[in-house]
Amino acid sequence: MSHTIAIAYRIYPGISKTPAFFSDNKMKMAEVCFASFIQALEGLEYHIWVLFDNCPNEYEAMCLRHCKAESMTFLHYKGIGNALTFEQQILILEQQNFSDNIMFAEDDYFYLRDSIRLSLECLCGMKDAHFVTPYDHPNYYTLPLHQHKSEYRQMCNQIWKTVNATCLTFLTTKNQLEYVKSIFLTYKKKNYDASMWLAITQKGLWSSSFLFAAFKDSMHKRILVKLYLFSLLHIVFKPSRKLWAAQPSLNTHFEKNDLAKDIDWKYHVEYIAHSIGIDE
Repeated sequence: MSHTIAIAYRIYPGISKTPAFFSDNKMKMAEVCFASFIQALEGLEYHIWVLFDNCPNEYEAMCLRHCKAESMTFLHYKGIGNALTFEQQILILEQQNFSDNIMFAEDDYFYLRDSIRLSLECLCGMKDAHFVTPYDHPNYYTLPLHQHKSEYRQMCNQIWKTVNATCLTFLTTKNQLEYVKSIFLTYKKKNYDASMWLAITQKGLWSSSFLFAAFKDSMHKRILVKLYLFSLLHIVFKPSRKLWAAQPSLNTHFEKNDLAKDIDWKYHVEYIAHSIGIDE
């Protein structure tokens, strides 16, 4: 198995929605999340392209407190926003030659130890692991969109299951990125992440629960409309790809309502925060 990975990690200094921890201090939140991320990379060879979108200089210093300068490349943007920084991640990761294994990462995710190593083992060890997410999103258990049959496998004491969608923090390879690049680029045209992933995985597209929900509520309807507006040709002419998610979760989104279930995140966040000298 290759133990190398190229990462595009984007940071924005603003606070969106309602974080479960450090809800009034993005700098502290970003540092705790970044420290957990670097810890999760132990044992791997990596290079991180850090995309700062309108960040003050202290964010560079924050990254350097936890990662060697030679393992990072800093890139600054003048407030170009979520969609365009995602596009920059695509361009960076497809053009770099550090590794064929790549990861898209965002600044509001917290990682357990070994989480990226285990995710990389899944990506490299399973022939049909085209995309991998460490995040067991709580929506998998509640939304009609995600009510579909899943495959389950075990690797290195970690369970993985096939899912039909995730957010924009995930692992893949340069070849798979090239295969779905045209879908990902629709994000800057106001496509949804859920709609993009449904086009890629093509899982549960025709399920009665999803279609019935699309007739009942506006969120599912918008996902369905965006899916066929941006991706109909891809769905018709290109084979699906598999997306595997960790169960239980190996990381979590920091949003209060999106914490991965069955894990005491408060304990883990406080442990990392204390270890780097940060108090909430």
